[in-house]
Amino acid sequence: MKIIKTYFTGVILGKLYVAVKFLNGLIRHYWLQEPPAWQPNKIYMLGDLVQPTVPNGYYYQAPVTSPIPAWQPSKVYAAGAKVQPKTANGYYYELVDVTGTGATSGTTEPVWPTQEGAEVFEGEDSTDVPSVSTPVNTPAAGIGNEIVDRYNLDDT
Repeated sequence: MKIIKTYFTGVILGKLYVAVKFLNGLIRHYWLQEPPAWQPNKIYMLGDLVQPTVPNGYYYQAPVTSPIPAWQPSKVYAAGAKVQPKTANGYYYELVDVTGTGATSGTTEPVWPTQEGAEVFEGEDSTDVPSVSTPVNTPAAGIGNEIVDRYNLDDT
């Protein structure tokens, strides 16, 4: 495509920036950056730019739009289904386990954690799921000190 007019050329934040008009009438803005080289086992967010470890003249960017559908209330999801929050946060979430009668999402959108590997519990049965911060083996109130352990084992 042939450039017919250059509107602006300059340096912004140390990188070349240009605004041009093409023969077909399109006006485009380019900020010529040099992104870091791709690294294995690194989490990249949507929109991050990288270049190959062996430069080939191209830069790559994770698409800002995602084919993963947005979460919907009261929807039946199958195991393995993937959703992202209605307001994208750079993460998607996969249904890995179902408790109760089915895999129906709740009526209100859950709070989406942004830590890799974090879990989300939602729907009718979410109150029965123990909190990560509450130990499962915490004794109930009212159990006295006379109960040493369930199997009467001596730790000494």
